[in-house]
Amino acid sequence: MEQDDIREWMGDQGSEGAYLADGFEDAFVGCVDVFGVDGVLAVYDEEKYMEILMIKNEWTADEAIEWFEYSTLAGRSDPRDPVFIKFHPDQVA
Repeated sequence: MEQDDIREWMGDQGSEGAYLADGFEDAFVGCVDVFGVDGVLAVYDEEKYMEILMIKNEWTADEAIEWFEYSTLAGRSDPRDPVFIKFHPDQVA
């Protein structure tokens, strides 16, 4: 799915202003409503996001986790920032 397709779909879901993670389109899984936030937020598969980080940067899993925790999760500064989901192993096809 392309960034423009995601943005259009998110707009159809009621969120024109949600921030997306550029370059991580393959990790996009949908959206979520959050109480107190205007519109829906983009949701990304955390495991897939990590895989993309490792491939793009030639990082180990530990390097990707460290960067993700420090730069992505700790860097959340706006309520419209994307959120990340960890799937339960029994729920993954």
